[in-house]
Amino acid sequence: IFFRIDEAHALGFEMSSPLDVYTQACEELGCKKNSQLLRVLVAKPGQWQLLVELNLNYNLVGRRGFEAVCKVIKPAFDLVRLYLANNGLDDGSMLLLVPQLTNHKKLSLLDLSGNPIRRKGGKLLLKMVKEIKSIQTILLDNTLILPTLQSIIHCHLEENQAAVQQAREEATGGGPPSSSLPAIAAASQGYPPVDSYNAFQNLTQVLRKPGLLEMVARQAFEKADVDETDSLGLRQFCAAVEDICGSLALPVPEPHDLDEMFYVIDSDGSGTMSEDEFVNVLQGLLLRKQRQLRPAPPPRQPAPSLPPVDLEALNKKLQPVFEHISLNYGMLDQV
Repeated sequence: IFFRIDEAHALGFEMSSPLDVYTQACEELGCKKNSQLLRVLVAKPGQWQLLVELNLNYNLVGRRGFEAVCKVIKPAFDLVRLYLANNGLDDGSMLLLVPQLTNHKKLSLLDLSGNPIRRKGGKLLLKMVKEIKSIQTILLDNTLILPTLQSIIHCHLEENQAAVQQAREEATGGGPPSSSLPAIAAASQGYPPVDSYNAFQNLTQVLRKPGLLEMVARQAFEKADVDETDSLGLRQFCAAVEDICGSLALPVPEPHDLDEMFYVIDSDGSGTMSEDEFVNVLQGLLLRKQRQLRPAPPPRQPAPSLPPVDLEALNKKLQPVFEHISLNYGMLDQV
């Protein structure tokens, strides 16, 4: 509470109302005031704690209008739910929004559906989700963020959900909740011994399911990219490959093989590998591993041999039959 008051004081908002801040920002930016905001924003000075939800879905506030909205969002530290769906927000809009949410420790839901946000904006949202643990839901339907990047964001949201649930149970004396995270996201060290059959089955499952390999690869890349440069050096590349092989119970390639793969891709000599390059390298590596681990077909069984036939004994057994046919039907004159 003291931090929030001090922060608001430093920003000069302690004696202003949300409506005052918005109208002043619109005047400074020269943008039209949004009628929805004029209706819902609190007009009484110092009542920022009442702003717990802001719904601007389908408002198309525009870029300058969104700058004015961000001026209101920044000091609204009690904001819990923020709805910004279908507003034409792009990566540049995320550059405006994400820094304003740094101190919003109560924010739980953010709706960005239907906005043309791409990879850069998705990366900003991923970083935000890691830092603001209170965020449990981000709606990204019908955006331009890659599904694999969305999956990584959702994995971190699940971690936030588990942390919030654990804090609630600890506060009420309950036990810790069981983790619902995918095994591939939780795997780190202490891998089980490699079993060729199980490794082949795991690998086949990853390669067969559409998009799963790319999601696994991008998760490993994001985990290894600790300095957030959107690239991996040789040591980070080796760690990412080792992590994936361990989580799938695969044998890890020899160090000289990893060196060769890295330097083949690093054709410009920069000493780094991009995320897309890493995905392509990993796909080739896992396909080769699958061929190496494919179980050998069982040996072909020889056809069963028939016992030798005693033609003389067989002729004796059939002789009465032939004689009967010849006598009654005149079909055979002799045997």
